[in-house]
Amino acid sequence: MNRRLRPIRNLVLRTLAHSPAFRNGLARRLSGLVYR
Repeated sequence: MNRRLRPIRNLVLRTLAHSPAFRNGLARRLSGLVYR
């Protein structure tokens, strides 16, 4: 990732982390349950 874009990416991810739907979707992908 470009050095200048990193702070923007971090801000977007921090904002999305407050969304339960995003957190649940991420947890499902990381656990591998989405591929079953």
